[in-house]
Amino acid sequence: MTARCMVCSKYLPKCPVFFRAFFNQCFMQLRHYDSQIWNICRFAFTTYITVLGAALGLYQYSADKNLNLIPAAIGILVAGLILGVLLYSLVICNRAYYVLVCRYINEHRSRIEFPICLSVAAVTPG
Repeated sequence: MTARCMVCSKYLPKCPVFFRAFFNQCFMQLRHYDSQIWNICRFAFTTYITVLGAALGLYQYSADKNLNLIPAAIGILVAGLILGVLLYSLVICNRAYYVLVCRYINEHRSRIEFPICLSVAAVTPG
């Protein structure tokens, strides 16, 4: 028996437990980033509805009272545009972290040589 086989046989029982915990933690991180992306999108959607409502409200109020509030409405729309660009950059940054974790998981998956007892057919129920 070679030295590598002795090392493998010594640590093989711990290997599935370690990788299961490792992948669970990595996938928890992926779910966290995914939920953050959805929360940012929901916040952006709510913000855009509020900005449009405020701008249309100012425009309607200025039309009813013969006031010139159109520059204020345009200012609100510009502020909404700037906020939208910032939220979009936040989603892109968050997605970059998501991809980084995915690549990290796939890198480790490609390097693992599972023994026959740990193959997909052996672990699949039924």
